[in-house]
Amino acid sequence: MTESEDQGVDFREVDRVYAEIKRHHEAGTVTDEEFDEQLKELMVQDQEDRWWVKSRTTGDWHRYDGTTWIKDTPPGYEPLQGGPSTTPTRAPTSPRTKLLRWLAPLALAGLVIIVVAIARNTGGDSGHAGGGGGTATPTPPSSDLPFSDDFSNTSSAWPHEKDGGIYYQDGGYRVSVPAQNLLAVSPSETDTYQDVAVEVDAKVLNSQTDHIAAGVVCRRRDRDNYYGMIVFGKGKVSIVKVRDARLSQIEEDDRSEVIGENFGSPHVHIQGYCVGNTLTLYVDNQEVIKAEDSEFKSGYVGLIAYSEDTTADADILFDNFLVKKP
Repeated sequence: MTESEDQGVDFREVDRVYAEIKRHHEAGTVTDEEFDEQLKELMVQDQEDRWWVKSRTTGDWHRYDGTTWIKDTPPGYEPLQGGPSTTPTRAPTSPRTKLLRWLAPLALAGLVIIVVAIARNTGGDSGHAGGGGGTATPTPPSSDLPFSDDFSNTSSAWPHEKDGGIYYQDGGYRVSVPAQNLLAVSPSETDTYQDVAVEVDAKVLNSQTDHIAAGVVCRRRDRDNYYGMIVFGKGKVSIVKVRDARLSQIEEDDRSEVIGENFGSPHVHIQGYCVGNTLTLYVDNQEVIKAEDSEFKSGYVGLIAYSEDTTADADILFDNFLVKKP
């Protein structure tokens, strides 16, 4: 018996149900709304009252830390061989598992019963969901919001191309861009978002920082079309639009009194909010600039490094990337 079974939570069974629901979703027999609702029912709570849920797009497990959802591995968890879509070996024969195996071959309507059976069975007398007590049920991530990455896992969602200047280093994610260039990078595991908040810590590794900028990206359609919210070492802040690979300033200002003289030492905390037609940039939790633009309605999130200097490259180390609902 694995530790997860001993705790009354069969994470592998949730893996199986998730794979079946996702298969129907990809086939078009489950709508986006139905898929999200069934994922909510797949939330489980372990013996330590910690909530767990599957990622909407990747199927990875995430744990709720009381504030946000963090990618993590459940206790005693052993993933299905070949991933969640692989036909599993014989499952434990607890009454709950027998019930789920009996229901699994049923039509799509039966999936709802399976999901509810799992969600309710993680309760019982211990104060878990459905048990009448214990910790409050958190709101599960919708469309993988929030998404977080501290870059400690060098095989996570980001491209790793050292020759291209984007790679994991020293527990962070390094982006290097030649002089008078900019580069936006997005993780592969997130969906496209409309209203979203993106946060990151950024440290400039260059000795020349005045014309070097770091920031976050939202509503990125592709590599050549997106919004960027960036902070320069000399105190300038800017909200930009990149359209067909051409950068234009939507709004900019000098906020050196907020950013200070030591930009990126040890780091600056950058927050970008894209809500409706309003784009807002925060630095160290203080609003510094706001702009309006209506062209891009949704897209991917990410990071941006920019050098407007004629000689100095932009060399930025990012850490603690977070995507959440605004």
